[in-house]
Amino acid sequence: MNIVEPFAYGNSFVHRLDPRVKIITAALYSIVVALTYELTILFVSAVSALAILVAARLPLKKVFWRLIVVNGFILSHRDAYP
Repeated sequence: MNIVEPFAYGNSFVHRLDPRVKIITAALYSIVVALTYELTILFVSAVSALAILVAARLPLKKVFWRLIVVNGFILSHRDAYP
């Protein structure tokens, strides 16, 4: 079984990182963002995510479209969990 993910292929610094480093970094990032209430930390995390996005040289239009779809799904189901 092959999973086709066009964002996984590239020749940027981010693409060349060891997969274990990417997984650990993503997990730590997710924990920090999920557990913080401070706007400064959230702002820094958003800026760092955009910096990594630019460093990975991904097509911004496709990334933002994917984010809109995922967040739209999440927003449409927010009333299911009071």
